[in-house]
Amino acid sequence: MFTEDGLVLGKYITFATFTLFYALSSKAFLSVSSRPLLLSSIQSLLGSIASGTLVYKEQGILDKKWLNKHKKEIFVVVMTHCLGTILTDFATKFSSASFVNTLKAADPLYTVVLVRWFLKEKFTFLTHVALFVIVCGVFLTCITEFNFVLSGFIASIIANTCFPIRTTFAKRILNKTPNSDQLIFFSVSISTFVIGFVPSLIEGWYAEDSIWDVLNISSGKLPPLIQAMLSHCIYNMVSFSLLGQMTALTYSVGNSIKRLIIIYCSILYFGNPVTHLNMLGSLIAVLGVFIYSYERELNAKRKPKATIKVVHV
Repeated sequence: MFTEDGLVLGKYITFATFTLFYALSSKAFLSVSSRPLLLSSIQSLLGSIASGTLVYKEQGILDKKWLNKHKKEIFVVVMTHCLGTILTDFATKFSSASFVNTLKAADPLYTVVLVRWFLKEKFTFLTHVALFVIVCGVFLTCITEFNFVLSGFIASIIANTCFPIRTTFAKRILNKTPNSDQLIFFSVSISTFVIGFVPSLIEGWYAEDSIWDVLNISSGKLPPLIQAMLSHCIYNMVSFSLLGQMTALTYSVGNSIKRLIIIYCSILYFGNPVTHLNMLGSLIAVLGVFIYSYERELNAKRKPKATIKVVHV
């Protein structure tokens, strides 16, 4: 039997691994194709099929009571997920994978503000110090890898605003209705596919490569597309499951360390050298995680009987 901590660790490793695969395969696809909207819509279609199958097996049909109970939160989660996903793919098209993930590494700073505002949670000074150290470390890790493109920068910044909002409101739903993570993933996946489908068709009118060119195996575009679809589906399914077992901020900190791994691997994968400054940034980021973990442990000792707080609104 696996312990709960062991299962969470296993999920996190899966989450980080397939996020890395997605970052590399999506960049590989968009390096040879001009179809970011196609990537967004088709990976969301696979996600909706996979999560929809799980939801159907568990409860038969989509729970209308659940939808009515959380309709405001679901609307926010769906729209921020859709916008964040599409803009991330656009940013990946125009910028390096490490640059996009560096900007996303500021996720904990956004999250701490949103969680304090919407979930009414308070954080210690040490928590804020740890988050600042983590973000600074991740930025230093790829300071030599900045490939600045204005369009990619703007898309990354907006996407980076969307995902912490999505995480915060998804956590509100999971606080009220535990074990609804796949319902959330199905909702965001099918909505992103529906919203992105028509624009992806319009994209085909002016794109350099047609859908038949993408599907042609000899073009070399289909393998990275399939890899991106599968890895995007798996990492999102696991990420929403993890969110149900973590606080929104702990999830966000885990995201930053995942970004650190992606940055390093993308630098090495695309053949860029690693400097002493990069390694120093990694050590600083890891130090920040240790500070955060230490603070959480102290907080747990202060409240040994604390349980997950359910916020009623």
